[in-house]
Amino acid sequence: MTGDLRTDAIRRNGGKHSFYAAAYLALDAIRGELAESWNWKENPLRLEVKLRKGVMFPEKKGVMAARELVADDVVFSFARMKGDGSNMKATNSDVKEVRKIDDHTVEIETFAPQPILPDVITTSYMMSKKWCEANQAVTPVDRRKGIENAASFRANGPCLLYTSPSPRAS
Repeated sequence: MTGDLRTDAIRRNGGKHSFYAAAYLALDAIRGELAESWNWKENPLRLEVKLRKGVMFPEKKGVMAARELVADDVVFSFARMKGDGSNMKATNSDVKEVRKIDDHTVEIETFAPQPILPDVITTSYMMSKKWCEANQAVTPVDRRKGIENAASFRANGPCLLYTSPSPRAS
């Protein structure tokens, strides 16, 4: 996010929106990487999220084949985050249910109005449902208690760095 950290009306390097720490963040000031759009439904407890088509979990040789992120992965990931041992349990405690509408659309329902939900879910990490099922990582584990599974050690998306970028020329 970019914005002018000053509280005056001058917008410097901030584009359309200035940054104010105590102010409302306009929905059009957030850009989705995994979602192409999100809209509150007529019920203010439901947020419809349309996933960006073509977002891929990358191939990791010997670990998983490349595959597209779909609604089943989102529903699975939110359910997994609510499980015992999950570090994300508190972050998503306002989420009542996540439902698949179609392969690229989910509906997130909250217990109470949650106007900052689009910002909160930016830290909700999506996992491949198929990978978790194949690697006995369907439920989260609490590494603080010495319990681990395959997901404790393998990041599985959405990015993979193949080579280190070259230093910038001065």
